[in-house]
Amino acid sequence: MKIIYYSPHPNLNLTDPAGYGTHIREMIGAFEALGHEVLPVIMGGTSPRPSTEPPKPSLVKSIAKGLIPAKRWQTLKDKKLMAFDDEAYKHLCAEIVRFKPDLVYERANYMQNSGVQAAERYGVSHFLEMNSPYVDEKVELEGDSKLLGEARKREHEMLTKSTHIFTVSSSLRDYFLEEHGIFRGKFTVVPNAIDPQKAANAAKTEAIRQKYALEGKTVIGWVGSIQPWHGIDLLIHSFAAVAKTQPKAILMVVGSGETIAEMQALAEKTAFGKRILFTGYLPHEEVFPHISAMDICVLPNTKWYCSPIKIFEYGLMGKAIIATNHAAVLDVMEANRDGLIIESGKEALTQAMQQLLTDTTLRQKLGSTFQENVLMEHTWKANALRVLEIFESENTTFAR
Repeated sequence: MKIIYYSPHPNLNLTDPAGYGTHIREMIGAFEALGHEVLPVIMGGTSPRPSTEPPKPSLVKSIAKGLIPAKRWQTLKDKKLMAFDDEAYKHLCAEIVRFKPDLVYERANYMQNSGVQAAERYGVSHFLEMNSPYVDEKVELEGDSKLLGEARKREHEMLTKSTHIFTVSSSLRDYFLEEHGIFRGKFTVVPNAIDPQKAANAAKTEAIRQKYALEGKTVIGWVGSIQPWHGIDLLIHSFAAVAKTQPKAILMVVGSGETIAEMQALAEKTAFGKRILFTGYLPHEEVFPHISAMDICVLPNTKWYCSPIKIFEYGLMGKAIIATNHAAVLDVMEANRDGLIIESGKEALTQAMQQLLTDTTLRQKLGSTFQENVLMEHTWKANALRVLEIFESENTTFAR
C-alpha cells in the first residue's frame, strides 16, 4: 500500500523534537514497519533547521505589528496562510500524480483544506487526523480574525469530505460532532502513543538518583512543558501539604516552559522548597531515565481536548499514576485499575499522593497493570494498525 503523509502547516518540520514532530515521525515509521511505502509531504520541511531557537521577528515586523490593530494583524496572517495553502495544494497534487497513493493521511491544520481538495480531485481516500479544535485554539492563543467564518467553513469542508476522521480524544470527537453535525460513525478516537524502545534509556536511572541524592527517597514526578494549563502550581501546593508528614518525599519537575520561573518562585515560598527539584530543559532521550527514577507520576491538569503523551511515558516505565478526571484520561485508563483518577483540586491530589506514598503494593500494582495496557494498546504501531484496519474495512474512495 502507498501512503502520502501530508502536513500542510508551513512551520511544522519533520525533524522537530517537539511533540508534533515525534507524532509525525512515529506514525510514518509505524506505517513503514508494517510494510507500507510512505511519502512524507511535509510543507514545513523534512530537513533539520539551522537552529532549534524560533526566529526573532524583524524590527520592521515588530513595528508593523505594534501599529496595526490586533484583529487586522491576525486577518493578514490568515490571508498569508490561505495563500500558502494554495501553493501547498499544487505541490500535493503533483505528488499524488507522481506517487499514485492509495491513501492521503493528513495531519490537519487551521485554515488549510488543500489536502481534502487534492484527494477529492484525484479520487484518493483521505484520512484526517484532528489534534485540536483549531479555530477556537487560534482565537485563544493568537486572537480574533475577520476570517474566522472562512476558517470554520474550511474546517467543515475538511470534515465533510474526508473519508474518515481520527481524533486524539473522545472529547475532541464530541466537539466536532456538535459543531459540525458530522455522522458519528465517521470518527475513530485514536489517542497518542509511545515507542516501547524508549524504555531502553532507563539504564541511566541509577546515575540520575545519585545526581539528585534520591537514595532512600520516594519521588513524586511530573514531565513536560511547564505551561499555565498544566497545573504545576496545584502540584506544588499539594506536595507541600503532603511533605509535612512525609519527610522522605521528593517532588521532581522535569522540563522547562513559559511559567518555570514563576513555579520555581512558588516552590521557594513553601516550607519545603529544597525538596522540590526542577531539572530545567532536558533532551527527550534524557526524560525516560528521569521517569524511571520516580515512584509516583502525576498529571494534575491538561487541556480538555488533549491526549497527554506523558501518560504513556509514565505507563511505559511502569509507574503508578495520579491523573485528573478528563475524558482523554478515561479514554485510556480505568480508575483504580490503571491509576488513581481524581477530581481536580488540592484536597483530592493531596489525598491521592498520601495514599500512594504509604502503599507500596498499590503503587506496584497500578504501575504494572497500566504498563501492560500501554504495551498492548497504545504503541504507535497499534495506532497505525487501527488506521489501516479502517482503510481496509471501509474500502471507500472518492468516485474516480
